[in-house]
Amino acid sequence: MKIFHAVNNANIIPMFYDLTGRKLNILIAYNNIRGQARKLAMDYRKMINLLYLDSGAFSVYKKKEDISVHEYLLYLQEYGDLFDAFFTLDDRFDDATHNLFQQINLERGLKGHRKLPIPVVHDETDPVKEFEMYAELGHSYIALGSMVRRKRSGPSISKQS
Repeated sequence: MKIFHAVNNANIIPMFYDLTGRKLNILIAYNNIRGQARKLAMDYRKMINLLYLDSGAFSVYKKKEDISVHEYLLYLQEYGDLFDAFFTLDDRFDDATHNLFQQINLERGLKGHRKLPIPVVHDETDPVKEFEMYAELGHSYIALGSMVRRKRSGPSISKQS
């Protein structure tokens, strides 16, 4: 099992390393990396074990950021090789088809690059089906993401005191 420390500020890395002498596995979101890529990928890289890039899809889903698949693709084409791995722009947690198209668009745009985005499964009702779809498409790594709670009809169960 690999555990990652999600950061939004690269300066935590030398502070932690100086205190402990340990290399962290780092996950940073695309929307948090602005102005910090050089520090992470070059200045602090010797203090990092694995460096993964998240797409920032959660912020897009929550409407806190506006990241297009084209914008993210351009970044990956230019800087993707600085990361050990990166995740797809899975910005609709309740729409597996949309996320598949995002994955396909990124893969096509990165054809010839040595890495492709890791797909992320979000289907609350049948995650195995979505997982199997990506496995059948040849993905060795598939991430489990947020599972969106859909409104259910019928009575709710509440605890009585």
